[in-house]
Amino acid sequence: MQIHIALVVLALLGAMLSMILWFRCATGRRRPVGAAARESETRYRALFETVGDFIFLYPLTSEDAPAAFLEVNEEACRRLGYSRQELLRLSLSGLLAPVDGPRGLLPQRETLLRDRRLIFEQSMVARSGEQIPLEFRVRLFDLGERPMILVVARDIGDRKRAEQLLSDSKINLARAQAIANVGSWYLDLSTRAMRWSDETFRILGLPENLTPTVNAFLSRIHPEDRDQVLAAWGAAQVGTPYDIEHRIMIGEQVKWVRERAEVHRDAEGKLLRINGTVQDITTDKQHQRQLEWLAHHDSLTHLPNRLLLGDRMRVAFAQADRARKLLAVCYLDLDGFKAVNDTLGHEAGDRLLVEVANRLRDSLRAGDTVSRLGGDEFVLLLAGFDTVEDCEHALMRLLVLLAAPYALTEGTATISASVGVALYPLDRGDPDELLRRADQAMYLAKQNGRNCYRLFG
Repeated sequence: MQIHIALVVLALLGAMLSMILWFRCATGRRRPVGAAARESETRYRALFETVGDFIFLYPLTSEDAPAAFLEVNEEACRRLGYSRQELLRLSLSGLLAPVDGPRGLLPQRETLLRDRRLIFEQSMVARSGEQIPLEFRVRLFDLGERPMILVVARDIGDRKRAEQLLSDSKINLARAQAIANVGSWYLDLSTRAMRWSDETFRILGLPENLTPTVNAFLSRIHPEDRDQVLAAWGAAQVGTPYDIEHRIMIGEQVKWVRERAEVHRDAEGKLLRINGTVQDITTDKQHQRQLEWLAHHDSLTHLPNRLLLGDRMRVAFAQADRARKLLAVCYLDLDGFKAVNDTLGHEAGDRLLVEVANRLRDSLRAGDTVSRLGGDEFVLLLAGFDTVEDCEHALMRLLVLLAAPYALTEGTATISASVGVALYPLDRGDPDELLRRADQAMYLAKQNGRNCYRLFG
């Protein structure tokens, strides 16, 4: 079974929702939004829709008042047999098949509230009556001040059927394991004899004529993960099952595997053997890293997005407090960007945004941050100022830097920037509040002729 990328996907969805909310706010109350902003929203939405898992988003409510979905993806609609409008009127609890035991969200609500994440397996009932077995990865997160629940559910029907095949015959076992990249093994606790499936040998990169032993397996464990694996092995030999992820090394190559083990006893409770599986999850880990990067960066300029900016601001606040220095939160909006889009085209506008991002990035000092919020809006965190005058000198250099002409394929573009600044800790508040103040100051700069900066207050 392939591992989930759900924890990254939900961060990505949080970024997408924040961007969409900004997009709607911008189009509704402030000014026309450039094509790049619309394209950015489209990219996030496309990634949300093309994930092959079911994705549901809904607010956290009381136990006796299940919340209807706020967002669902196309895969969930297609597999469950509902239109998007129909599915948005339903709730997760209304779609889950009944089970015995403490599974599902409601029985494990306390765990979710405590750990802010939850994993369980359960079936969903489609409109047709089909029960679809799924593995659910759930995370509780905050969107502004509103607690939200994001659920990513993967169809594990293939895995369930593969597990049944494992008990049917060795031929089916080998075939299913090769398809799923899952090898199996067992250890006889009385004789210490081991058996590995063909896929286990392949995953570990060991010849099939090798006599399987615990030491042969342990020889492949990455040195940094060895203690974790040894602890799991030791616990299994006294009766405790385990489910862990760790790295193995085949020469210079590093692979990620998921290893699961169950302990079997006789009728009198004596330990007999350990049965386990080992799954190559290297590709999924690579996808996870890629999606994690996408979740925290703007896809056009590769700058940190609003989600990552919030984390950077909290760190910068703490550093400014420790160093007793000023931190400038600069909200930057390009002057004349719309004219470039209109005269040279949207592709030229995107190239211009990339060039602006490069100039800003190259001008940063260690400890500074530049982020793109969307459209032609950027935020800079400039740290380490002793005085307000030091900050103003840096802002003047920034305005000169951005006002220099840009040589694009379609022609030369000339723009400027209006910058609003909130100075921490002179202006105190949480990241959102500081951004709002800097945004307000930016509008004053716009009203005062553009190509200038204004300090809040």
